Amino acid sequence: MTEQYGANGSSVIDFADIDQRFIPPAFPKAGSDMKRPIGREGTLELIHLDVSRTFPHLGFFQKGGPYEELLLDLLSAYVCYRPDIGYVQSMCFLGAMLLLQIHQPYQSFQAFANLLNRPLMLSFFGLRQHQMTVYFIAYDRYFEQELPKLHHHFDVLDVRPDMYLIEWVYTLYAKSLPFDVCCRVWDVLLRDGEQFIFNTALGIMHLYESELENMNDFDAIIHFLTHLPESMNVNQLFDAIEPFMKFPSSFGTTSEHGNGKKRSFQQIHSDVSERIAQGAVVTDGSRKSDLFSPINTLHQSIDTSNREGSRKSIVTNGLAKTSYNVGEQRATTLGLNVCNMKMSKSLSEFLGN
Repeated sequence: MTEQYGANGSSVIDFADIDQRFIPPAFPKAGSDMKRPIGREGTLELIHLDVSRTFPHLGFFQKGGPYEELLLDLLSAYVCYRPDIGYVQSMCFLGAMLLLQIHQPYQSFQAFANLLNRPLMLSFFGLRQHQMTVYFIAYDRYFEQELPKLHHHFDVLDVRPDMYLIEWVYTLYAKSLPFDVCCRVWDVLLRDGEQFIFNTALGIMHLYESELENMNDFDAIIHFLTHLPESMNVNQLFDAIEPFMKFPSSFGTTSEHGNGKKRSFQQIHSDVSERIAQGAVVTDGSRKSDLFSPINTLHQSIDTSNREGSRKSIVTNGLAKTSYNVGEQRATTLGLNVCNMKMSKSLSEFLGN
């Protein structure tokens, strides 16, 4: 992979010059030993396999499709550019969405690299468990604040956020929502930032609230949330999301809600970060980055020294000891499970033991 310079002075990557010897090992899929990379050949095989399964109904990324090579080159270039992250399954959906909208290989790669450099994405694709835990707890509290009845129903059935949020976050809904709906979600997501990921999650809950409340079976709820209806109407979804977009996080304001105050997701996330991650560095969720900013300086300030160590446990003992004191509100089921190191099977399998 060589770097050239265009007429405007910006760097241009020649994808055709990628040397496969420099492809770093990928980390294996859910349920396997996260301490053992699968090797360069395995990385390339995994990328090819995932690309072939990306949006199969469109036929753009399958063998001989018009975007197959572009997506393969984009993902291969990224694992060379960020060997500390490497290739993680579901990256193919993010790259595919960008290629379908931008069409230009380098600009798509630039947007892809900058998208994964945002705080939430770095936490998840970097497998930084303590930061992921903060996001799950913050979402759980946000869910409880906005839809308390449905949240209680989920609590009773032990339906925890990581059981459905994993796929939603890792693919930014590209695998979960109908394609036209997902494109609309991405429009607002790229404008508003990670807050909208969680607003969308609550919008889905709000849209199907009555159906979910009538489900008294754990498996039925999980199946529904991981196989959302193809008939979902984009306007109905955005009508359901709209109530959660009235609290501008950029000014740190709160709105009166009954006898208390409603807070935005980012305010809750900031509070959870401060109270839980004592002594740990947790990225502020309010940070935003320009998708088309120069990428050659993106990773200079990122600490990658603890990547291997972060896979060894979901939370540190110190985190577990302090989690009970988050605010004055009651500890939710998720919070208690985090304290007791009992995250759900889906998350523990994804992260490895």
